[in-house]
Amino acid sequence: MEQVQGGIRCCCTPTSHFLCADCIPDYVRNELQSDDGSDRRLTERRTLGHCLRCPTDRNSHLPLEATRFYLPEDLQLQLLLAMQADEEHREWVREQERQQSDESLREFCLRSMPNAVQCGNCSYGPIDHFACRNLQTHHGDRHGATQISNACPRCNWFRNSIDEWPRWGGVVDLTFESRRR
Repeated sequence: MEQVQGGIRCCCTPTSHFLCADCIPDYVRNELQSDDGSDRRLTERRTLGHCLRCPTDRNSHLPLEATRFYLPEDLQLQLLLAMQADEEHREWVREQERQQSDESLREFCLRSMPNAVQCGNCSYGPIDHFACRNLQTHHGDRHGATQISNACPRCNWFRNSIDEWPRWGGVVDLTFESRRR
């Protein structure tokens, strides 16, 4: 998109075309109204991130910012509100994806570690103690540079037997893991 005297020259196609200053407000208004009436068009604009479809090449797009200079105040406000709504929608989508990801991780852990336990003090989990039910047996042992700890990695709570640890309730606290790194 290139601003030239009297309008905008679209550089999205090999044969660039001109959108005159008088046509830009009508085009933007029409595109925003199309978005209001068509879920497909609204989704397309939201996915593109602050772009409108190019009037001559439907596979190319015009940045909304490039058109603002040519718009009356009321249409600038409408455009700004549309851009804010698009950003809020994208943020909502990211949050839904994150929550879906968290739920997928939880489901994976529940299925792959059905015998996992959690800390009896701070509920940190899942913890997968394996091989020996008597946790005191190897607690503190050294193997090379590594020391075995059967205590809670978050608060160091410890019980001698795996039977004294409550079953994991399915809550994954990723904030603790990110702080450990």
